[in-house]
Amino acid sequence: MLAHTGIRLNELIDLRRGDLDLAGGRLRIDQGKGRKDRVVYLSDTARQALDRYLAARPPQPLDAPLFYRTAREPLGYRWVEYRLRQLGDEAGVAHVTPHRLRHTLATRLINRGMPVTTLQKLLGHADLNTTQRYAHVADPTVERDYRQVMARIEQETKALSLAPVSLDALLTGAAVRLDRVKQPLDNSM
Repeated sequence: MLAHTGIRLNELIDLRRGDLDLAGGRLRIDQGKGRKDRVVYLSDTARQALDRYLAARPPQPLDAPLFYRTAREPLGYRWVEYRLRQLGDEAGVAHVTPHRLRHTLATRLINRGMPVTTLQKLLGHADLNTTQRYAHVADPTVERDYRQVMARIEQETKALSLAPVSLDALLTGAAVRLDRVKQPLDNSM
């Protein structure tokens, strides 16, 4: 759930059975950080895991915790943190924490094209700068985005001239071809 939704640990622990809309593939986060409500979405993997989890549990009232550690004991912060560390160690990944999973999801989403403002809303950040600290854009993503945008720019504009243009002309936007200028170019830069 943490790795596929980006919710905070306290939001996971506070989830109630009535917050889950499995058919719609979403969770309602009531009073998340900053006392804000939001909706997060479930991947197919998360939906399948929840479906199997719920099938193995007795029916619960809508105000009951969604997740339990044992038959009667709801999840606790320390147990989740401990168990994630354990699972990370078993997988050969050090320092796995709920917050690291949140950062990882943000990075994965941004590097596959999710707009940063959409990611901001999904993560429940009030400030876009916070979201930008979460998502680390990989070099291949920068290259892909650059090439896509430049391809559109090049399609919209005339082909560049192969004739030399003065630096002043480029900076002022007055593209004057040097082969039409009578005086020599000042190369004193």
